[in-house]
Amino acid sequence: MNSRTVAKAYLLLIALVFMPMAAAGQGAQSSASWSPPLTSWGHPDLQGTWTNTTTTPLERPEDLAGKEVLTDEEWALRNPEAGLSDDRESGDPVGFYNDYWLEQGELSKRTSLIVEPSDGRLPTATQAEQQLQSHRTSSYSSIGGAQFNSWTDFNVYDRCISRGMPGAMTPGF
Repeated sequence: MNSRTVAKAYLLLIALVFMPMAAAGQGAQSSASWSPPLTSWGHPDLQGTWTNTTTTPLERPEDLAGKEVLTDEEWALRNPEAGLSDDRESGDPVGFYNDYWLEQGELSKRTSLIVEPSDGRLPTATQAEQQLQSHRTSSYSSIGGAQFNSWTDFNVYDRCISRGMPGAMTPGF
């Protein structure tokens, strides 16, 4: 026997020894039905990562007030690129990618992503919420007593857009 045959025999032996252990580690599936996690007020918890590859606006535009769904004609007017093939022109290159590689999303027939309240608009903050927001500061506010309340309060270094030269970060957007 040559060394390759011996090595293959050892590997086969090891596999045969460990296969029953792997099978034994598989527990029986529970028959309990799964229910989604809920918020403290009983609604489904929708936290997570959501894509933004849609051209449907968050809030319903004023000209579509009271209208939840677009007609086929209105949808075709607002979504002129629907049904185009991948053979479309790529456009001028911008940054690292041109338009061909960017996900444009597609306009749904809904007039807004917000479905409740029925007007499709973000509700105004209550007076209590406005008071809470006026006292809320950034987690960076403890640094040197500075107040940071917006992304504009940070420079490009803090926002990880550029770390300076050499070794600058070059984001693709």
